[in-house]
Amino acid sequence: MTIELATERFQAWLQEATATPNFKMKFDHVYNSRVGGTVLRLKPANDDTKSALKACRDNLSELTGIRHPTHDEYHFHITLSYKVINLDEEQQAELEQTCLRIEERLNQSFGELTHGAVEFCVFEDMFEFKPVKRLPLEA
Repeated sequence: MTIELATERFQAWLQEATATPNFKMKFDHVYNSRVGGTVLRLKPANDDTKSALKACRDNLSELTGIRHPTHDEYHFHITLSYKVINLDEEQQAELEQTCLRIEERLNQSFGELTHGAVEFCVFEDMFEFKPVKRLPLEA
């Protein structure tokens, strides 16, 4: 199947997606992933958002027929860096200290992030994500 055909199918499936609220998120922590890269993890700011996120993920899974093995454990994240070289011990220690400083600062100042509409995007690289379908927001 070509990427163009897969994109068309997703757009058709997503026509039936239920509306979602603006998700309210807050900072959780920063970590270095086991596959490389630094990640800023977000968590729901309240129980309403937690329930709405679960409902949204379940709805999308049902519409697309895709259910990842970690479907119920998924965490929202922002990737801060990707591993492109292997670090020596000194560089790894410096990276870990940098993550701790970032985490300290974000714990003090992050506040609450209001996420807009869920978007289905296409991309050629990690520099630009082009939305081709935005799910409806609750009124």
